[in-house]
Amino acid sequence: MVYGRKIKRSSRLTEQKREVFLVKSGQITLVLILIIAGLTYLSRLPQFHIVGATTEGNSVTSNSEIEKIINQNITGYYLGFFARKNVLIYPKKQIKRDLMEEFRRIEDVRFSIIDLEELHVVINERKPDTLWCGVKKGEELEEKCFFVDPDGLIYSKAPSFSGNVFLKVYGEIGGSNPIGREFLPKSKYQSLKSFKSSIKQLNLVPASLVKLREGDMELWLNDGARLIYNLEQDIVGLSEDLNSILSNPSFKKEVENKGILDYIDLRFGNKVYYQFK
Repeated sequence: MVYGRKIKRSSRLTEQKREVFLVKSGQITLVLILIIAGLTYLSRLPQFHIVGATTEGNSVTSNSEIEKIINQNITGYYLGFFARKNVLIYPKKQIKRDLMEEFRRIEDVRFSIIDLEELHVVINERKPDTLWCGVKKGEELEEKCFFVDPDGLIYSKAPSFSGNVFLKVYGEIGGSNPIGREFLPKSKYQSLKSFKSSIKQLNLVPASLVKLREGDMELWLNDGARLIYNLEQDIVGLSEDLNSILSNPSFKKEVENKGILDYIDLRFGNKVYYQFK
C-alpha cells in the first residue's frame, strides 16, 4: 500500500508540472503573438513608409534605373508581416548589392532617410582610367572598348573617342563578358600606372599597352616605338634604366643616324636592348 501512494503522488506531481508548462507556454505564445502583431502594425503605419527617393552623384546611371531597383526591393513584406518600405527596416544591404551588381560602374552606395519618408541615395561612380579594347591590338577594324577604373576593373562599355583620350590596353582577361573582370590584379595595375607616369616625365607619350604571356608587357608610344618590360620588375628600376638609355649620348647619336626606333627591351636588368626600324 505504501508503494501505491508514492506512485499516485508522483503521477499528480507530473500532471501539475505538465499543466504549469502548458500555461507558461500559452502565455509566452500569446506574448509573442502580441509582439509580432504590434510590430506588424507599426511597420505598416504610413507615416513610417518610404514614399520617394532622391539620388546624388550619379552622372551616368539614370535616376529611373536606380529608383526601379529601390522599388523592387521595398515592395512587399518580410515573412508576410513587416512592411519592407518601413524607414527603419528597409533592405539597405540588398538594395546596395543589387545596384552594384546591376551597374558595375557604381563603386559605392550610401543611404540616409530624410523627414522619415524620403530615401536619399548617394552614388559613387567609378572613374575611367584606361580603355580595354580587346585581346589583340589591331584585331578588329572597329574596336569595341570598355572603361577600366583606377584599380584595373573593367566596368562599362565606352563610346568611341578620337585621339588618345585614354590609354588603350589589350590582353586576355578570361571569359566572354569583360564587364566585372580585372585587366590586371590591383597591385599590378598600380605598377602600370606608376610606369606610365614615369615615362611621361621623360617626354614620352604612351598610346597603348599589350599584355603578353608570362607577365611581359608592350607599352606602345605615340610614335610607334615599343617599351617591353615585365610585370614583376621594379618600376623605379625600370624608369632609371629607361632614363639612362635615353640620355646616353651614343644612343642619341644612333637615333639621329638611324631614325625611327622600333623597341627598347627593359626585361634583362642592367642590359637594355633596342632596335631601329
